[in-house]
Amino acid sequence: MKHSISTAQTHPTGANVRHVEFTRPFHWLSLGWEDLKNNPYPSIFHGFIFAALGWLIIVICSTQIELLALALSGFLLVGPIFGAGFYALSRMRARAESGF
Repeated sequence: MKHSISTAQTHPTGANVRHVEFTRPFHWLSLGWEDLKNNPYPSIFHGFIFAALGWLIIVICSTQIELLALALSGFLLVGPIFGAGFYALSRMRARAESGF
């Protein structure tokens, strides 16, 4: 007896798979560049603080490998929180509000 499997059985129900074009990340980068051009000072300041804190954590934790692994894992958890300033600037630009 021959059995066939339908596509509905191979995918979990309710899961929507979105396909992203290969060139889409370049579009996202151009949007980020536009945000930077429209609000240069807060963007650069926030980016500098973000990078400086990251380097500070790396320097402090670089002498002990277990702390370095912990710091890198922590970046994955707090990265979206650190990016909140950039998100706010993007929302302001989308609403056509002026910068800080």
